[in-house]
Amino acid sequence: MSELTFDAKALDERVKALQPQVVQWRRYMHERPDLSFHEEPTADYIAAQLEAVMEEVGKPGALAIRRPLPNCVIADLRGNAGEGPVVALRADIDALPIEEQSGEPFSSQIKGRMHACGHDTHTAMLMGALKLLVEDVDKIKGTVRFVFQHAEEVTPGGARDIVKLGELDGVKCAFGLHVFPLPHLTTGKIGVKAGTLTASQDQLEIHIQGRGGHASAPENALDPVPTAASCVSNILQAVTRRFSPQTAPVFTVTTMRTATDSFNVISDEVMLKCSLRTRSKATRDLMVDHVIPDIFNNTCAAFGQTCTFKWNDGYASVENDPELAALTEKVGAHVLPGGEEAVVKLTEMLNGSEDFSAFGQRCPYNYFLLGIYNPAKEGTVYPHNCKFKVDEDAFPVGVKVHYGHIAALLM
Repeated sequence: MSELTFDAKALDERVKALQPQVVQWRRYMHERPDLSFHEEPTADYIAAQLEAVMEEVGKPGALAIRRPLPNCVIADLRGNAGEGPVVALRADIDALPIEEQSGEPFSSQIKGRMHACGHDTHTAMLMGALKLLVEDVDKIKGTVRFVFQHAEEVTPGGARDIVKLGELDGVKCAFGLHVFPLPHLTTGKIGVKAGTLTASQDQLEIHIQGRGGHASAPENALDPVPTAASCVSNILQAVTRRFSPQTAPVFTVTTMRTATDSFNVISDEVMLKCSLRTRSKATRDLMVDHVIPDIFNNTCAAFGQTCTFKWNDGYASVENDPELAALTEKVGAHVLPGGEEAVVKLTEMLNGSEDFSAFGQRCPYNYFLLGIYNPAKEGTVYPHNCKFKVDEDAFPVGVKVHYGHIAALLM
């Protein structure tokens, strides 16, 4: 890997000057969150801002902006310094169905919606890097593809759409980031891990069919509620006995609902919604093909009942390319004030999941974490929480690392 020669100090000054605009972009989107697969207003805003960037920088036509779907934006920046590969930078743009209680003065203006996973910040930081790279288009050999992707939060996920649309065909490699408040990832640091970073994620709906009856005479019914409880208990026990703590899956029942809503009626059916997260393909296959169906089918049979399964194929594990992970480490050490100490080599994977893994169907990638842990600014709450906050002082870090990837590969 060649040495990085671009001026990190000069980049730092440019990013500091850009910070107010990145914050402005972020807060605008934070106030106006759009849910997965309904991000057209956010996509409209992004596209309009990219047009404004070209006008402001004095590079009209530098970006080829397109909308392969109404709710996402792709922008290609073709360098003027000669031919070269295509490198993709990606940000997700969707929000969550959560009522915000963060107390931020720029909290969501839309009831029941919130950017509780930081996608507004991912988008704003990528827009910031885009502006700097448009300014430097004459130095670029190749093409930068900026992917503002819809629907990361809901399976099957927008990344699959990006792949199916051919937007990654011919791409050499891709990079993405996620803000995360781990205690050892304080603001100003990034976390990098070669290989497996996240768990896979699948969703399962199970229907247990019994026979309804009167609450006073359960012997004349086939009550599916205790059957469901036994199934769940057996699954959780199997997880602790059939897998080591290092490889154990996470099986969570998030919804349990009967077909009736009564104090005096035994329902004839129970529906469960479940989440399965696994750390390896072998564990996933064992859970999907054997453990879950065997336990539910056999437990239901013991109670004289039956069950059916409906799987929603979720996200594969994020598998970071070792060479690209090493490049991110090198870029981080070059552009961040803390140098090598600002780059945390992660040793443990996350049980969360991420549809960026779908990009791997077309190209190698590296997905890294951006530290936002800052107790002084209440930046300690995990994502998907109504009180989730992002320390905006982390934005320059994300902008610089995005820029650094392109400087290292295309300049």
